Amino acid sequence: MKFILDLNKAWEKRVKRDEALASYTYFKIGGPADYFVIVKTSQELKEIILLAETAKIPWIILGGGSNILVGDLGFRGLVIKNEAESMVVSNGTLTAESGVKMAKLAAFANENGLAGLEVFMSVPGTLGGAIFNNSHFRPEKGEFIGDLVESAEILLINRGIYRNLEEFKSEIRTVDRDWFRFGYDYSRLQDEPGVILKVKFKLKKTDPGKLKKRSMELLKERNSRQPLGQSSCGCMFKNPENLSAGQLIDNAGMKGKKVGRAMVSDKHANFVINTGGAKASEVLELMNLIKETVKNKSGVELEPEIFMVGEF
Repeated sequence: MKFILDLNKAWEKRVKRDEALASYTYFKIGGPADYFVIVKTSQELKEIILLAETAKIPWIILGGGSNILVGDLGFRGLVIKNEAESMVVSNGTLTAESGVKMAKLAAFANENGLAGLEVFMSVPGTLGGAIFNNSHFRPEKGEFIGDLVESAEILLINRGIYRNLEEFKSEIRTVDRDWFRFGYDYSRLQDEPGVILKVKFKLKKTDPGKLKKRSMELLKERNSRQPLGQSSCGCMFKNPENLSAGQLIDNAGMKGKKVGRAMVSDKHANFVINTGGAKASEVLELMNLIKETVKNKSGVELEPEIFMVGEF
């Protein structure tokens, strides 16, 4: 089903039609979106979302394109590529728009001598996605992005049931950290229609040189364990409690296993690699094979860490 999005002249010039999504994702997989637009400010982000809501068409926000698998048939509706990335430091707080990449945010915090975000230098994607999924660097050490949040400006949307309202309602609200109900790979935004516009962090002042050094050390450490230079969306499965998904997959003998052009990394078993031209259907088949094999080998049911987007 194709949707019709009425646009004013300003947006008409910027919104693309039938835009292939593969090039916008880490996986380099994904069919076309009916409509596609890049926004550069949180004001633009809010405006285009409200246009889509008025037209009652589905929409999603695409940040860095990590941690997602886009279906081969693409997305029916509007895909919004969020590149709103302004950052400002004032009185010991750092406020950033949700489209800023995590590496850029961490570097900015380091330069301003604000400690806490330096561990996220190697985390892919954007701030909005990181908050949505409560991204972590080393969860066993309690390094979650949500723990650093002081408050956030969000766009909340009330659609009624199945969009049957004549008009939807929206509001801009500033919420504190507790509002998000952060958990492992979870925030409240996964269950309620809302969009992060800006996030404020309260960070400790320290020596910028020490922060930069630590970021580089952690980046080097992480890069040594992960398959660099290959198309992958990151870890495919969540770590079960007190267990490593990668180790379970490795123990099940799945390293190097292929389905079509999708392959389990021989460097880190919780990564699936697009060896070139892989389809989303091949990735899904390989994921199911991994789950089944691990279940038979260890009795553990793996849960996907990535999000499925669009039509498969």
